[in-house]
Amino acid sequence: FRKYWVLSVLIMIAMAVMLPALIPMVFGAAFRSAVLPAEITLFASLFKGAQQVLGGGAAALGSPMLGSKANLSALGITVILLYLLVPRLGIVGAALSTAAAYLVELAVVIYGLHCTHLISPLNLFRVRANDIIPERRWMNLVRGSEPL
Repeated sequence: FRKYWVLSVLIMIAMAVMLPALIPMVFGAAFRSAVLPAEITLFASLFKGAQQVLGGGAAALGSPMLGSKANLSALGITVILLYLLVPRLGIVGAALSTAAAYLVELAVVIYGLHCTHLISPLNLFRVRANDIIPERRWMNLVRGSEPL
């Protein structure tokens, strides 16, 4: 999971940097106001992807209902926040509602994995060097037998 998380964060950052230029270039200057909701939704997709990966892992470990519980939790958050935020913030409110719902989904799955399978939430997100560089290459770099 940690390798997935690192790669997803890096891709999300790259896309977030490109969005302010790409959206107006592809859709025209009239769509410049879509950049903020697009960036919020991009950030939300990081939570959703992580929830899907961990939910699949939970199913493989014998907890197939955990993903469904997370989805149901997010449904309530979505309905409440859409009702509260969309009238005031429009599309940005909808994007924030989505991000909050996806974060709740991820939190429910992480909590469920911790309670049922004793998987440490901290260990899920604690990035180690071999999550970025494969272990064999890392050891060669430490020994000085492989150039950077």
